[in-house]
Amino acid sequence: MLLIPQKRGKFVISFPQISSKNQVATRTNMKKSILLFIAFLFFNSTYSQPEKKDKKSSQHKNSSSEKGWYVKLASFQAAKAIGEFSISHSAGFGADFSMEHHKENRFLYFIATAGATHYLGKNVTVSGYPYKYPGNTFIHLMGGIYTIPGNLNIRIIAGPALSLFNGNARFNITGRLEVNYTFKNDLLLGPVLNLMKEPGTNSLLSVGIKLSMRFWPK
Repeated sequence: MLLIPQKRGKFVISFPQISSKNQVATRTNMKKSILLFIAFLFFNSTYSQPEKKDKKSSQHKNSSSEKGWYVKLASFQAAKAIGEFSISHSAGFGADFSMEHHKENRFLYFIATAGATHYLGKNVTVSGYPYKYPGNTFIHLMGGIYTIPGNLNIRIIAGPALSLFNGNARFNITGRLEVNYTFKNDLLLGPVLNLMKEPGTNSLLSVGIKLSMRFWPK
């Protein structure tokens, strides 16, 4: 679908020098320090890290005594228009704020997200004349479900959106499929498939990569 402009605006390490007198004593002290440091690392990795991981794991897979919308995420997405959408627009970028709802079954969870994504318009030639498409901004409010098999976080969300294009605001339905990999239970990174659909027109698609940071309650 090629969007053609019209008058009405419709578009679809360095060590210090050691003297000979103190060399033996210095080596002895260094050996002791190294041994103490190794012992500290062993103790820290054996006891401290599992406790922190278990604490967050228990928060993520919460018990019935702690459930609700208590985990927040801030996300940034870099996207690229594909298919018919790539005729008029190219790269996109956006930001989201999300909240995760945890419940007892520990398999499916709810998520709600709000944000916006802006796509840059392309320079094209229409009927022999150069033309630059205006940017297209989608402001969305979506909800859906996600599951967490292992370190993956798989989401399917959808909802209403407002498309701001060439001075016009139009209603859209938008959806998203995400497959994120979780790092240290705080960072999520993975590919995204975006869908935008205005009633009466063809669907617009884009793919991207999304980085999210999870904020745990204190």
